Amino acid sequence: MKCVLKKIEELSGKSTSIYSVLIEDYEQTLFDIFIEENKHLHLSEIKDIVQRLKK
Repeated sequence: MKCVLKKIEELSGKSTSIYSVLIEDYEQTLFDIFIEENKHLHLSEIKDIVQRLKK
C-alpha cells in the first residue's frame, strides 16, 4: 500500500501548510474521510477542528 501526502490548500496559509495522507486507490484523503464519517454525529466538533486549522 502506497501513501502520499496531499496539501490541503483551503486550510494552508502563508505561515503553515496542512497535509493529509492519500492512500493509493482511494479517491479521498484520510482527513476527508474523517470529516465525512463524523460530520453527522459531531458537526460542532468538526467545525471547531476546521476553524482551528484555518487559524
